[in-house]
Amino acid sequence: MPIIWLPKKGYEKYQESSVSPFSTKPINYVVTSIKKVLMFEQEVKSVSFKYVSDTSAILYINDVLVSNANVKTHGDFIFEERPTTEFYWTEKEVEVNSKEINLLAYVQLSPTKFLDFSSGFGGFILKGIATLKDGTKVEFETDKTWDIRLENRYYSPRCYDAKKELGEYVKAEEKDYKWTIYESNIRLPIEEEITFDNKFEVEANKKARFVHDLPIIYSSYIELEVKCLGEVDVHVDTYENKNKTGENLHAFFIL
Repeated sequence: MPIIWLPKKGYEKYQESSVSPFSTKPINYVVTSIKKVLMFEQEVKSVSFKYVSDTSAILYINDVLVSNANVKTHGDFIFEERPTTEFYWTEKEVEVNSKEINLLAYVQLSPTKFLDFSSGFGGFILKGIATLKDGTKVEFETDKTWDIRLENRYYSPRCYDAKKELGEYVKAEEKDYKWTIYESNIRLPIEEEITFDNKFEVEANKKARFVHDLPIIYSSYIELEVKCLGEVDVHVDTYENKNKTGENLHAFFIL
């Protein structure tokens, strides 16, 4: 199963990465898109797939987001400056019901988040099985026929500029990295919306403090809707704390 990435010729500076987000080496940040279209004579009922990326990836099949994170390689080890050569497969099965499978992965080079770790080189590997309507199974995997390009609109971690021109796709290059990949029983992360019914009113020129307890620790984005006639400053803090009996950790945030 070939590992693929940008060809070295013309993309020399996008081959290597730092090995953790705490590296003293400058972050060589870039995002690529890697794609492949597979056509079948009969309808595909479902696709099962597994992939590994260095450093992080999200995957679309037929324009539907089917995986938004990798199974992480390590625990939360801070300042661990060693390359990662061992990975877990990220695995999933999705319904397709189409004669076409349009695969598109956005793959990030270099760690930017707390649990990101890298081998020191960019790469992506995917292996899949398409189950056809008559039960036939067809295997496919990454190779040098896949297309890849720089997504230069992602110009810095968490920064995107839609005005930048997109480059052209080129053929991916197969790499000979020595990755050891294990099956994983770790669940894929899921993304869901958690809502609160509470509405708060704050008098003009007054300060207020509100606390929400959560049953578990989430990694989240907080969305607030504020209606006012002037300016308002909102400060959000998050904490971990023990419950009243001191048994379990829970999280809360303060406005």
